[in-house]
Amino acid sequence: MVLETRFFDYSRSLYLAFNQPVETSSLQKMLTISPALELNASLSSYGGEVYIDGKFKPESKYTLTIAAGLRSATGEATLQTPMVFTFFIPPLPPSAQFLTRSRYFPLNSRNFTLPMQVANCKTLQVRLEKFYENNLNPFDLDTYAAQKRLQTVAETELPLDLPKNEQINYALDLSCVLPERTPGVYWLSAAPGNDRYYDSNILILTDLAVQVTLDEQNRRAAVIIRSLASGQAVPDASISLLSFKNQLVAEGRSGPQGEAILDYLPAYKTDANDYVQSVIAKTQNDISFYQLQSAHPLTSFDNRGEIHPKGLQAFVYTERGVCRPGENIQASVFVRQRNGGVSAPLSHCPCEITLLDPNGTELSRQRLTLDQNGYASLPLALVDSASTGAYTVTCGLPQGKGFLAWGSTTFLVANYVPDRIKVNLQPSHSEARSSDRLSYKVAANYYFGPPVTEGKYALLLRTTPAPPPPHWEGYQVGDPDAFIGCDSNAPVWQDLPPDLTLHWDGFQSSGGSSLNPVLVVATASITDPGGRAVSANASTIVHPSEFYLGLRKQNADRDNPAAKNARIELTLLGPRPDSSIPAGERRFLKKLSAIEWNYVLKKNAQGGYSREWSRSQRPIRQTEVQVLTGLSGCLDYPDLPDGCYELVVESEDQLCRSRLEFWHFAGEAGSRSADPAVLSLKTDRETYLPGELAGISFESPAEGWVFLVCGEYSLDQVLSFPVKAGSNSVTMPIPAAVLTGSYFAGLTLVCQQPDYSRSFALLRLSVEQQPQHLLKVSLEVPAIATPGATIDYRLKVHSPAGQPRPAAVHLFAVDEGILALTDYQTPDIFAFFHGQYYCHFQFSDIYDQIYPDLKIGADGTIGGGADNVRNSKLQRLSQGAPAIVNLGLLTVPPSGSLDGTLTLPEHLGALRLMAIASNPEAVGRGEAQIIQRDVISVTGTAPRAVAPLDEFEMTFTLFNHALPGGPATLKVTLPENWSRLSADSFTTVLDQGGSQSYRVKCQIPATAAGNFLVGYEFSLGTARKKGQLPLTVRPLHPPLTTVSRGSVNPGENKTICSALGQSWPRLDAARLRVLSSPLLGVEQALLWLNDYPYGCLEQITAGAFPFLAGDDLLRAGLISQEEKNQARQKLQRSITRILSLQTGNGQFTMWPGGYRPWAEASIFASHFLFLANAQQLCSLPWQTAVALQENLERCANDRNRPRAERGYALLVSS
Repeated sequence: MVLETRFFDYSRSLYLAFNQPVETSSLQKMLTISPALELNASLSSYGGEVYIDGKFKPESKYTLTIAAGLRSATGEATLQTPMVFTFFIPPLPPSAQFLTRSRYFPLNSRNFTLPMQVANCKTLQVRLEKFYENNLNPFDLDTYAAQKRLQTVAETELPLDLPKNEQINYALDLSCVLPERTPGVYWLSAAPGNDRYYDSNILILTDLAVQVTLDEQNRRAAVIIRSLASGQAVPDASISLLSFKNQLVAEGRSGPQGEAILDYLPAYKTDANDYVQSVIAKTQNDISFYQLQSAHPLTSFDNRGEIHPKGLQAFVYTERGVCRPGENIQASVFVRQRNGGVSAPLSHCPCEITLLDPNGTELSRQRLTLDQNGYASLPLALVDSASTGAYTVTCGLPQGKGFLAWGSTTFLVANYVPDRIKVNLQPSHSEARSSDRLSYKVAANYYFGPPVTEGKYALLLRTTPAPPPPHWEGYQVGDPDAFIGCDSNAPVWQDLPPDLTLHWDGFQSSGGSSLNPVLVVATASITDPGGRAVSANASTIVHPSEFYLGLRKQNADRDNPAAKNARIELTLLGPRPDSSIPAGERRFLKKLSAIEWNYVLKKNAQGGYSREWSRSQRPIRQTEVQVLTGLSGCLDYPDLPDGCYELVVESEDQLCRSRLEFWHFAGEAGSRSADPAVLSLKTDRETYLPGELAGISFESPAEGWVFLVCGEYSLDQVLSFPVKAGSNSVTMPIPAAVLTGSYFAGLTLVCQQPDYSRSFALLRLSVEQQPQHLLKVSLEVPAIATPGATIDYRLKVHSPAGQPRPAAVHLFAVDEGILALTDYQTPDIFAFFHGQYYCHFQFSDIYDQIYPDLKIGADGTIGGGADNVRNSKLQRLSQGAPAIVNLGLLTVPPSGSLDGTLTLPEHLGALRLMAIASNPEAVGRGEAQIIQRDVISVTGTAPRAVAPLDEFEMTFTLFNHALPGGPATLKVTLPENWSRLSADSFTTVLDQGGSQSYRVKCQIPATAAGNFLVGYEFSLGTARKKGQLPLTVRPLHPPLTTVSRGSVNPGENKTICSALGQSWPRLDAARLRVLSSPLLGVEQALLWLNDYPYGCLEQITAGAFPFLAGDDLLRAGLISQEEKNQARQKLQRSITRILSLQTGNGQFTMWPGGYRPWAEASIFASHFLFLANAQQLCSLPWQTAVALQENLERCANDRNRPRAERGYALLVSS
């Protein structure tokens, strides 16, 4: 049944409210309307409200029929008879809306109009107000607070002659309010007639284009000021950087090229809640104001590596990547200080090491003093109840109320079992044809040497396009878009044979297809006798044909630079440089198309217009035949117009095809990105030395300028060059003081036509540092040693050229099985101090906020230009101590060699011996492996945890490494009262080099819980090996909580939780809490709201709202006093975040940075703010309170809004 019908004027849609949710699939076909219209019906999230959109004609009557048979969502109810409703569509309301949302209007633009869309209004009220300069930064220009502090410049009423009930495009001539074109920052509003509902735009009328690059870590900024009209530099412009808290951050004047590198003023103090917000640039006759809203995203560029720490650099590492709760882990640090082009150890200075848990809570902080090598180390202890997850170790010192981190590292806390085996996968071919059958030889060995002879195996294969070989450089080969992969499905586990070779039918037979080389990655997984799996990968390059077709555009004819001839080189390329390609005549089909990138207008969902790059393709030549008699040839296209093109060349048998995109201008060669907003660059070399010049080339679609803002650790130079249409080259010096492997340049290419198009690229230049700053470290140790033995080692340190070097070396050893769990690599100290770094600069500019040049024609058309679970009640898993040896910091003399001894732990497996070296000029690392085993060995495997009455198996594998073959016995001793379900003693004959596995099955008693040890003894000849296998027995049922609600009348008895015995048949004890209110369920709800991960307006408000009742929650015992104190801080943070979402009309947007108000949630947020203000948790400015109240009154009086929403607004308003 339909309870309510309405036509919403603001959305021009019909609204139906049913008495229950309806079935979605049958809804659309059950609706008919007369006169006929195409309808689109959508359901609300509740499911009982239906919104029907259509092109309804104003001032017309429609009849809507809902056919009989419409079912409810549950299927329990069906509409028995048709329902018919008549709607009268009201006229279009008077409206005036701007069609563009930008900020900057070029001062010298020939088209001095802004496009609007107007309807049913006889006059247009236009008002222009100016922002005072001292109010530009304190208030966001879009906010209500800013708009209440304006100076009125002009008001006018424009007569309109419009057809009734039609939305008309209208060009608003800005001369009506700005006849003199005075530069400034304005607020432009327009309303139909005397309507109080207006539309508005920010209008910054200026000729000053601003580019800003921030280097927050080093308190520095680079600013470039250029003319919008000409692109020329604007020298001697005054520049001011202002912060969110309206503090002067930096100031200065632009240089001859319009550039300025500004250091932050000492008076501006770094604050976690303050940041650079805006730039004001001024000349004698002009002003520009730029709010830094969003920087260029750098994720699409080569921006990998460590993040530069502020100030000092601390290389922090732990000796392994994972540890268990209750264990210690050693944290070590080398600290160095940069001074110009030198990086030297920081000696005899204090530092603090902090440990943070996965939730970011500080667990410990200890102060240490660095030695003369800048080194310090300490053990970090983890409690038995430590949460699993990623922990962070940080080195630094307190700074003000915060902590200045010099470096950090992470490690995992988990109840792990170390790997015992390693797997090697060897393919039959490193390269193959797509029709070839591939084989893979699999070898699995224990870390202590013997092969795995019992277990399971599985094979998975993945296929991807392969990277091109080096000898193809410069050629475009194949067509990556034609690739069809043939990955294998889920693994199928099979018994492991003695000699395992796996086979694959091949890429072509498995359904794959490609015109490029294919990378086939095989993954083999092997389990040991106890069932734990380890994997290995191997790669093969598969070639779909014996040769490939390479396309390359040749360089311009330098004797005739005005020639328009485009010449494409066509070459047959083999998979390898020495590949033999059969001679003969070959026929190819070629097709040339023009690629056009147009900066076109696009209309968004809100009805506004903006310019975007749009790609289109147009064939300009029919398919033609090209005959190639040798291995190479040329394709000539005479008199080819300037532009971007796509050439497709394919062999007649369709086995070989290549697709080339190229840029052609006056015979010049080059390449462009597929996206013109991203600038494609080429450098003259792959690597550079500090102090060298780098050559950079790129293509420009038109005349303009390119700007380079450069730096390594901090911004150090700004360069600018004029560019021409086509190929361009510029040079950039690399400072001699560069210490890392990366030097960065942000390149911004600006072309005045069309419409100030802008392209950006982040360039990383690779700088070679090894000759000056690398130490080579080698370790000489025995390949095999007995557990517990003392061995000799020799440690050598030398330069890349082989000269001995003195150094301080941290030497330590860890079980390879533990390191394999996290793929732990020996800490790379050279990569940290001198390797690839992440670019932390923030590049931004005004060019994407310039109003598009839109013209409205006479016909009105628009044209123009880790879930971390804490449960301390659970038993800790019982495991043996990890095999780790830490020898501390050793001093290697100037001879570069040091001898010493090392006592090995009692461990069966392999140890990795690792060395981290440092001296005043250079750093480095080294490693070696030691296999640990005795003449005989035994391994045991059991489940990580079991429960009472469980039946399970334990696996024991016996190894004879060095003794002559003979009788061997195994005896397994179970804990008291455990039931033996199989034999626990075994006798066999074990040959030298052989192994044998046995399984013991048993059952846990019903009353057992805790940590137990299963004993075992292996005998062979005179050799004996005893050990204990730890096993954890969990409680039968972990503590669980259920919450139920009900009522009990006076004198009445009530049975609750009657199903406990059915849910938990072996229940030992239960605790009952009864409360005469529903507060029992509040605690979990509070936790859920407090931890909610998202941050829209509704979620911020809902997460904070309950904590307004902090005193009541404390009295009810639902939160502690400490949590109540924290709740006040949470409320204040939430209030700040909510107010940051406010718009000028008293409403709020859904997300930060949005501009569309969210009416319903705005009432919810207003309710919260008024209550918080009443509790003196915040002090709402009177202007904000008035704006909220006015919005609530508008909502309550708006008959088009749902009754519940209007009622809620009235409640909050009262």
